[in-house]
Amino acid sequence: MKLAVLKLGARIVFGSKVGSSGGSGEAASLIEMLVEGGCEVDCYTKVLSSDIKDPSVNIYNIEDHIENINSNNYDSLIVINGAVNFFGGQEDKPQILNYKAINQFNGKVIYLYCDPNLTLKQIWPSIEKKPWASNWKKEDIEITKPIHVISQSYNLEKNKALFEKNGYKVPTINQYDFQKFPMMKPRATSTFGKTVDLSYGGTFRSGRREKKLIEFYFGHPDDISVEVFGKIKIGDFNEKKIVGLRPPKFTPPVDYNAMIQKMSASKSHIAIGDNQYPDFEMISQRVYESIIAGTLLFVDTEFDKNKRIFGHNADLKKLLYIDNRKQFSDRLKVFSEKDFNDIIELQYSSVDFDKKEYCTNFVNLLGV
Repeated sequence: MKLAVLKLGARIVFGSKVGSSGGSGEAASLIEMLVEGGCEVDCYTKVLSSDIKDPSVNIYNIEDHIENINSNNYDSLIVINGAVNFFGGQEDKPQILNYKAINQFNGKVIYLYCDPNLTLKQIWPSIEKKPWASNWKKEDIEITKPIHVISQSYNLEKNKALFEKNGYKVPTINQYDFQKFPMMKPRATSTFGKTVDLSYGGTFRSGRREKKLIEFYFGHPDDISVEVFGKIKIGDFNEKKIVGLRPPKFTPPVDYNAMIQKMSASKSHIAIGDNQYPDFEMISQRVYESIIAGTLLFVDTEFDKNKRIFGHNADLKKLLYIDNRKQFSDRLKVFSEKDFNDIIELQYSSVDFDKKEYCTNFVNLLGV
C-alpha cells in the first residue's frame, strides 16, 4: 500500500528534532506503525535543511511537491490530527497547503483522530479575515471531500457527530488503539532509581486537566513526594481551588523521546484525562508510556469507567483503580518492594501484544 501523509498543526520530524512536542512525536510513531505494517510512505511537510532523515520514509517539502500527491497514485491520503493556528496573524503556507491537498486529492482521505479536541476543522473562516487572504481561494481550501475516520477513543457515535457538525461526510469511522503505540518502544531501564513517589508529565491543556490534577496530584501528605513536569506551572491553577492543598513540585518539560526515561524515575503515576474523556471513552497514550517506564499505574476510575486498560486481569482492576487521592496514598504505602516489582511485571504482561500484528491490523483497517 502506497500512502501520502500530512500532519496538521506541526511539521513531520523524526529523531531529536521532535523536541518536546507531543504532536510531532505522535506523528512519528503513527508513521512508524504504517511502515512496520508494510506500507510505502511519502510524507509532505515543511522541510528544513537541519532535519534528520529517516531512511524508512520519503519526506518532501510540500511547497515544492504538492502536485505529486495526486500524480503519484497513492492508495490513500493519511491526515494526522492537529490544530492549525495562525500565530500572530501570520500566514502559514505549508499548513494551508495541507488543506488544499486534502480537498484536491482524487482518492480516499483518512483522518487519524487521536485526540477528541482535534476534530478536523475548516480554516477558511480564519483565512478570510487575514490581510493575506487574497493569496488563496475558498474553493481550494474549504474541504468538501468525504473524510474517513479512525479514532483512538471508543465512543464512535460521539466522534462522528463532531465531524458531521463541522460539515463533513463520514462514510466510515472505526476505532483503533493508537494509545498503545508507546508499547512498541523498549522498556525503560532507569539508571538513577526511583527519585519521586508520584509524577505527572504533560501540559495544562488549556485548563482541561485542572480539575483532575488538583484532585489527584495536589493535597498529598508530606511523606509522598509528587512531581509535575512539562509545560505547566503553579500559576496556571485557580488559587481558590488549591488553597490549603500541598502542591506538587513543578519541573520543566523534557524532549518527547526522553519521556519514558524521565517517567521511569517515578514510583507511580495516576492516569487522568480531560473533562470530556469519560464521555468519549478515551484512553491516553500516557497510560502505556507509564507501563513501559516501569511505574506503578493507578487509574482514576472515572477516566476508564469501562476498565479496559488491564484487559481481563481482575486483580489489577481491583488493586489499581482509585476514586480519590486518599485511596492512592493508602495503597501505595502498604506495598512492599516485592509487591511493587511483582505488580510492575503483571501490569506489563497484561497489556503486552505482538507488535508486528498490531501494525498490520492498523494497516488492514485503512482499506475498510
